[in-house]
Amino acid sequence: MVEVELDPVAVKLRDLRIKYARVFEETEGGAEVLQDIFKFCGMGDIEYVRGDTHHSAFNSGKRSTALYISDMLSLALDDTRQAEAQG
Repeated sequence: MVEVELDPVAVKLRDLRIKYARVFEETEGGAEVLQDIFKFCGMGDIEYVRGDTHHSAFNSGKRSTALYISDMLSLALDDTRQAEAQG
């Protein structure tokens, strides 16, 4: 199997994703904290507030934080699967 060398930025990002996974998936209470963050950030809720564009934008910002964390965890899982497939 040919091993592809990653650039330093990609390596740093991959390492950061691994840290996210460690914090939320491997640390005692991590999953509970993650669920609390998602709840606080309005995951699963409608961010639109009728007649209040400022509050809608605020809700959208909170939600984007939760989406970022979710994306990092999903990409960390992909990294893990890829590493397992390579050897």
